[in-house]
Amino acid sequence: MPRDLIAALARAHRALARPHPWRGAPCLLCGAGRTPGGLCAPCRADLVPWPADACRRCARPLAAPGDRCGDCARAAPAHGPVTAAGAYAWPLAAVVRAFKFRGDLSLAAPLATLVAEAVETPPARALLVPVPLGRARAAARGYNPAAELARRLSREFGLPWDPDLLVRMRETAPQSSLPRSNRTSNVEGAFAVRRSLPGARVILVDDVLTTGATASAAARALTAAGASDLATWVVARAPPPA
Repeated sequence: MPRDLIAALARAHRALARPHPWRGAPCLLCGAGRTPGGLCAPCRADLVPWPADACRRCARPLAAPGDRCGDCARAAPAHGPVTAAGAYAWPLAAVVRAFKFRGDLSLAAPLATLVAEAVETPPARALLVPVPLGRARAAARGYNPAAELARRLSREFGLPWDPDLLVRMRETAPQSSLPRSNRTSNVEGAFAVRRSLPGARVILVDDVLTTGATASAAARALTAAGASDLATWVVARAPPPA
């Protein structure tokens, strides 16, 4: 048998012998065996689920029974219905921060799995579009967390995704550094779309949704390009201020 073929078979055997990068490896939080979502059963039980009876548009907890909160009843947000895997609270918030700020790309797959599990009805036809970073932040970080999530959700649902469709036209201050009252103006007009999208169904993908200002600004750019049906998928929804 040729040496190069022997070497290739040896490499394949070693690759198959290694554990999956997240399935079966230690739990993200406690070190026990992981479930497909990247967390062991006890740690998964500690996740704070987003309320099932939250607003069907912005996913904000409702003060009274109904389909929409008062704000969405008056004016539906541009980003469309929100699906969140859980609340931005311990322990999910710790995992998201490690993925987002500490460069742990091994967390992309389990976090995408949590999002996929939260999707009630998988779409038959849609384009997944990650919310982009500005050039400077993307260069400093070396990756876009939203794009890493969208890539894996594309495989999960067999949907196309386009990491380059939506672009950030100017650098903006990190939303997390601003008071909620300044977040809408910070990202207003910050996004553009590279091509027209007549009648397209688009699902925005991001890691965390807080006020919805970033998602709405991105959605308005997509709507201006012709998209007519938008939704937003995120790992975590930040609770409203007390």
